[in-house]
Amino acid sequence: HPEDCWVRVWGYATHSQLKNGRYDKSDRTYSIDREDAIEDLNVMWRARELCPDEKAEIHSLPTLSEELAEALLKQLGKPTLYSPRMNVPFEQWAAILSEPKYRHQLYNLRNKKVVKLSNWLQNKIVNTVQAGWQTIEALLAPEQQELALRYRGSSVTEDNSVRQAKLIDLGVQLGNKSLVMLVALTPDADDKVSIRVQVHPPEGEKHLPSYVRLALLESGEIRQEVQSRNLDNFIQLKRFKGIAGTSFSVQVALGDVSLTEEFEI
Repeated sequence: HPEDCWVRVWGYATHSQLKNGRYDKSDRTYSIDREDAIEDLNVMWRARELCPDEKAEIHSLPTLSEELAEALLKQLGKPTLYSPRMNVPFEQWAAILSEPKYRHQLYNLRNKKVVKLSNWLQNKIVNTVQAGWQTIEALLAPEQQELALRYRGSSVTEDNSVRQAKLIDLGVQLGNKSLVMLVALTPDADDKVSIRVQVHPPEGEKHLPSYVRLALLESGEIRQEVQSRNLDNFIQLKRFKGIAGTSFSVQVALGDVSLTEEFEI
């Protein structure tokens, strides 16, 4: 039951049972009758004790080249209402899912949502928490807040600036800890909006890991980029401006794992 976040387990089946079950070519799934499922889960643990090394012989998954993986991610990453697994051969789909960095990128691509910064400026931020955006006080320690305020720039004032922060999960690259992205907006007199983007360390840490990359992209091209060094408290992009309707992306990366946030002023 997805809405209530629970699942009912009727039982389990062995690999051999499934392979001898009914195969549906239309959606590439195997099924067996309910009465053929083994309901007592204790049987599974007992079988593991008696035959710990038993493993079915299956074909190895192919190793994808970087070029092929990028092409597949571009094809599979387009948001749709259905799963894209039927769009490519099973071997390629399984190879993408078996590699953590490709799986992470595919997840981010298919869950891409555009953040409307104009809503922030109009104080329409009631739904931002659902999208992961919170006040900096909720995510940054007091000393981190002081750093964030100190480096905003002389044109930013307490009265007209809007600041929101979001946890950025780069998975195993950070030992499952999250970085914090800070976005600060300030309306200018020329109908433009000044934007400052920072990345701060995970909760409980004083410094960023080395080699964290923060980049500003427009139409997929990097406009500016900065990388953390040893003992950096945070990193930030140079302040930039835009007018209403302007779109841009901010990417945070470490090693082979990256996460991109899409924005529209």
